[in-house]
Amino acid sequence: MTDYDHLKKSGEISVHMNRENIAVIQVRMGSSRFAGKTMANIAGKPLLWHIVYRLRKSSQLTKIIIATSVREENDILEEFAKKQRIPIIRGDEHNVFSRFEKAFEIYNPDTLTRICGDCPLIEPSFIDRSIRQILSQGVDYVKAESKIIHQGIETISKSCFKKIQNYRNNPIVKEHVTALIYKDPKLYKVGKLKVFNYEKNTGVRLSIDTRSDLKFIRELYKKSFRRPGLLSIREMLEVVKKNPSLIQYNEHVFQKKATQKTEYVYFQFYSEHKNYLLQLAKDYSESKGYGIKFLISNSVEHDVGNLCRKGIGVRILPSDKHIINFVERDRPKIFFSTSQSIVKALSRKYNIEFKKKYKLYKLIRC
Repeated sequence: MTDYDHLKKSGEISVHMNRENIAVIQVRMGSSRFAGKTMANIAGKPLLWHIVYRLRKSSQLTKIIIATSVREENDILEEFAKKQRIPIIRGDEHNVFSRFEKAFEIYNPDTLTRICGDCPLIEPSFIDRSIRQILSQGVDYVKAESKIIHQGIETISKSCFKKIQNYRNNPIVKEHVTALIYKDPKLYKVGKLKVFNYEKNTGVRLSIDTRSDLKFIRELYKKSFRRPGLLSIREMLEVVKKNPSLIQYNEHVFQKKATQKTEYVYFQFYSEHKNYLLQLAKDYSESKGYGIKFLISNSVEHDVGNLCRKGIGVRILPSDKHIINFVERDRPKIFFSTSQSIVKALSRKYNIEFKKKYKLYKLIRC
C-alpha cells in the first residue's frame, strides 16, 4: 500500500478535482559550482529528464513548466522542452521571480510548486500530499515540524503567491522567489505538513551542486539496479543503509543557505600546474561553497573542452589586459594568477600571497 493509500484510507486527505496545480522547474546551465549540470548523465538520462519524468508521476499536478533565462547557453533547455512537449518560459537572467510571475499569469493556478533543477530524486507523492494539504487546510503553505529529507520542492497557494507579488522588486524575491515567506511568517497562513518517519532522515545530500554529488547519485543507481527515474526515496535509503560508505562521496560538500550570496574564485589557467589548479578549484567549490571560473588567454581548444567537461565555468579572454579588466569588473573574492603584470595591476584592490612551489599568486579582495 502506498503512502497515498494510507492517508486516503485514514481520511486524512481529500482529493481535489478541477484544480490547476502547476510545477515550475527553476533551471539554468550556468551553475557557479557545476556548470552544465542540468544535462549531466544519470543512469543514461539527463538530470532534467529525471525531474520531468518523476513530476509526470504526480496525480495532482496539471502542468509542468520549465523556467530559465534568455542567455544563449540555455537554448539547449528550450530544445529539451520541445522534445518533451513541455512549455518553457524564458526571462531576465537576474530576475527569477519574473519567470514564475509569467507562469502564474498564464495558468492562474490554485497551487504553484517550485522545483529546483538540481534534485533528480524528487518524490511525486510528497508533492501530491503537499498540494492536498494546502487545499484542504486553506493555507498559504505547509511546513513540517522538523527537517525532512526532501530537497528542491516547495508548494504554495494562489493567495501566497499574490502576497509575494507585493515584494516583486525586493532583491531577495527576484533571486529566491519564496524566501521572504520564512523571514516574515506572520504575513502567511501556515499549515502543518504530515510526514512519514522515513522522511525525517536528513543525513543524505540529494541535490546536485558539485561533481561529487553527481558521483553519489550515479552510485545510488548502480547499487540499486533501478531504471532511470524509478529510484524512490525509500529505496535510496535502503541502498545507503546497505552501503554506508556511499555517503563519503559527498558528505564534505558545503551546503549553502538559500539566500546566501555566492562568492567567486577565479583562476588564470596555465598548463604547467593545471592538476594543482583543478584540485584547488574542487576544494573551494565543494568544501567552501565558492563559485568557480577559469580565465584563459591564448586558449588551447583541448584545455577548454576538458574544463567544460568537468563542469567548470570558462571565460576566454584575448590578453592579460582583458583579464585585468574582467577581474576589476567582477571583483571575485579570490583570484589566482601566475602573471606579475596582472598582479601588479590589481595590487591596489587585492592583498597578495605567493605560493613559491607553484609560482602562483593568490590575490584576496581587500
